[in-house]
Amino acid sequence: MKATILFLSLLLGSLSSAQAGTIPPQKLALIQKAMEVMRIKSRMESYIGKIVDVKVKRIQNDSPRVADSVLSDIRATISGVYRENLESENGLYPQLYQVVDKYLMDDDLKFVVNYNGSDGGQRYAKLAPRIVQEASEVERRWGERLEPLIKERLKKKFGR
Repeated sequence: MKATILFLSLLLGSLSSAQAGTIPPQKLALIQKAMEVMRIKSRMESYIGKIVDVKVKRIQNDSPRVADSVLSDIRATISGVYRENLESENGLYPQLYQVVDKYLMDDDLKFVVNYNGSDGGQRYAKLAPRIVQEASEVERRWGERLEPLIKERLKKKFGR
């Protein structure tokens, strides 16, 4: 159960006006409330922080002579790319948001706000594996698309 709620927390991220326009306003309101209850942004920030740590560590391993102050600047640059692209038209949140919209109906989302073993909660438990699979693929493609932008920013800033 905790894994299911954690996944939904990661999945529901922030809303994007570009993508949100295709989802009925009532459903957006339900998702906004669910996001509030589950502290989505702090969880996503933690996730992004872990990705950034891995990238910085890789750079540090490839270039061991890089000064700590430069690594700090590299970390800020990479983090900035991710933050700027979370809610953009092709950002992670809008894509995951569409996955949620595809599988969960208004009643399914209501259980997030008032979960007590409702039929919606049971339905979500059955659909979660499909959502997890598709969301993982969306997340992977999103990260891959940001690689050139990260490299470009680092090259521009550090001349490499």
